[in-house]
Amino acid sequence: MTGTFLVVGLDSIGRRHLHNLEKLGVQDIVLVRSGLSVLPDAELAGYPAERDLEFALNHYKPDAVVVSNPTALHLDVAISAARAGCHLLIRTLKAQ
Repeated sequence: MTGTFLVVGLDSIGRRHLHNLEKLGVQDIVLVRSGLSVLPDAELAGYPAERDLEFALNHYKPDAVVVSNPTALHLDVAISAARAGCHLLIRTLKAQ
């Protein structure tokens, strides 16, 4: 699989998507993170990480964005990524 992927949000779901991209052989992965995660960062070493979504979209020009930040923030990320011409993967949890 080729292309640049941007993963926004690195809670457990974001990290799962990151590992799936790795298993698919994706080489170009960029992370957008708030820095508020309580999970260990060691597994993220070696990946470019940005705090500003607009900068990451403009600088890295990703082909696709994995939206895995908190659900209340999905729409803003998705709109920005769509405007930048990116494919989107958005995972939302179904209410029980």
